[in-house]
Amino acid sequence: MTQVPPTRYRVVERGRRLEVIDTWARDGVPERPRSPLPAAGRRDARQPRNAQPRPAAPRRPAPAGSRTLVTSRWYDAKGPRAILLSAEAERKLGGARTTAIGAGVAALVFAALFWPLSLVALLFALFRAGAIRGWITVWLDKLDQADGEGSSARAG
Repeated sequence: MTQVPPTRYRVVERGRRLEVIDTWARDGVPERPRSPLPAAGRRDARQPRNAQPRPAAPRRPAPAGSRTLVTSRWYDAKGPRAILLSAEAERKLGGARTTAIGAGVAALVFAALFWPLSLVALLFALFRAGAIRGWITVWLDKLDQADGEGSSARAG
């Protein structure tokens, strides 16, 4: 039967607080102090990989009744950003939503009728995802410039 080596750390309660004692420390000083903060430029292991900063508000005040579009990084290369929508931009965005819903319904019908070809189409779309994302970013830039000087604020 193998014996388990003694543990390095010991937990003791002192004054309603738990303290961790390093039993391998020399003269009461631990070998190397560890910071709870990650090193500069490194990702914190507790933070999810896909965590994104919240977009900042538009640089200029929004007129009464106007709306803001907040983009995401997965479809906008410059995202996340907040785009202040003018009346023309809202009309274009409404048309784009209608087109996207129609394309989604058509894709579902195509997938149901021609399922082997739909797998090929899906693979093609996945390989072209970078180009599609670029096209969406260019379209959003044009949407942002529709009201004149541009109003987006970039987070990050």
